[in-house]
Amino acid sequence: MKLKNIGTPIDREFNQVVEHIAVVKSHQDAGEGRSHSIDNQTSDWCLGGLVLLKPFCATAQHCKPRHKTEVVFRLAGDQVFGVDSLERKSIGQLSLAASECFLHARVMRYGFTLIELLVSISIIGILVGMLIPAVQTAREMARKTQCSNHLKQLCTAAMLHEGSLGHLPSGGWGKSWAGIGGLGSGPDQPGGWIVQVLPYVEQASLQQLGGFQLTDESANGKRLATPIAVLHCPSRRGAELYQNSRGWQPLYHPLLPMVARNDYAINGGGAIVRYGPGPASIEDARTYVWPDMSSNTGVSYQRSRLQLRDITDGLSNTYMLGEKQLPFTSYGGGNNLGDNESAYSGDDRDLVRYVGKKGEFRFAPVSDSFVVEEEGAIFGSAHATGFQMALCDGSVRFLSYSIDHEIHRRLGERNDGDNAGIP
Repeated sequence: MKLKNIGTPIDREFNQVVEHIAVVKSHQDAGEGRSHSIDNQTSDWCLGGLVLLKPFCATAQHCKPRHKTEVVFRLAGDQVFGVDSLERKSIGQLSLAASECFLHARVMRYGFTLIELLVSISIIGILVGMLIPAVQTAREMARKTQCSNHLKQLCTAAMLHEGSLGHLPSGGWGKSWAGIGGLGSGPDQPGGWIVQVLPYVEQASLQQLGGFQLTDESANGKRLATPIAVLHCPSRRGAELYQNSRGWQPLYHPLLPMVARNDYAINGGGAIVRYGPGPASIEDARTYVWPDMSSNTGVSYQRSRLQLRDITDGLSNTYMLGEKQLPFTSYGGGNNLGDNESAYSGDDRDLVRYVGKKGEFRFAPVSDSFVVEEEGAIFGSAHATGFQMALCDGSVRFLSYSIDHEIHRRLGERNDGDNAGIP
């Protein structure tokens, strides 16, 4: 028998080879017009790429009476072939019928319909929408943990300072001053507590930069322009330089357009005790009449020299330092009273925060989402639900903004006689 192409190309990706033999028996009377049967089936069907057609010679006009016809269909690659003993005309009839049936046959195809694609995109969008908040929460938890580690390092540094020198770091001289190399630590150091703990956070060389001679201005300025990662909460801002929009220029330092800042402040106690700008020079400091700071109830203030034993309310019941509140609109501009100098300045709101006296609820901690009445004076953070504080025993606690103000106040005063524990 001769192999003839009687079909049309079908799906290019259909590459199976399937063979089926359909035996079509013609009727005795070609004019009966009754449908022939194929394996006792009268309808077309598809199974695994095998297509059986409805009898395409229903009227058997092309069949000779009492003629038995055997037709072999072969699906090879993308062609349909047939082998039979029919006339040339009947081959054309067969081709037409096969083509028409293949158009209606349900042949497996690869790919997606538009509806399936849209449904898939919708499902992916829903999953992404569910995943993004979880990812953001995980990232914030990691940032909060890193922030806690920074506080732990700074608190440990303050305690090592006390163990090494016999007192906690001092608050410095005032906002007209910044740290000066060669003057050590304690009441004789114009710079605040951050300058004094530098050797205990592996920054001893930074503390020793410069001096109080005119030729030391450049080196002193280098310290002002050196940000340190441990001084920053990663949820708020990174360790980089920020605008000196106030034009702050401490004594023995050059005027810099950008300076390093900090996100943590030491505990200044219940009330703001005005400290003044400090002396006009190193020489003037020898005869300068310093303000009376004896009413201060914090752990560090202007020229302080406190020891851990002076914290009579208990180390685990007293704040050492914590996150300072700073409205998010003031992160980079240097236009807030509590963030307009430098991390290395003297006793000023940039480095100190307060808890207020009894009933002074304006000192309650809040998030950076708010602009507060006591600008640059309270604790707070960039975290959504609370702020972190390091206690004098070296532990770090995450506290809710809804903490009772009276408890917050007691934790901020070292010697008020109220041993308020953290709830």
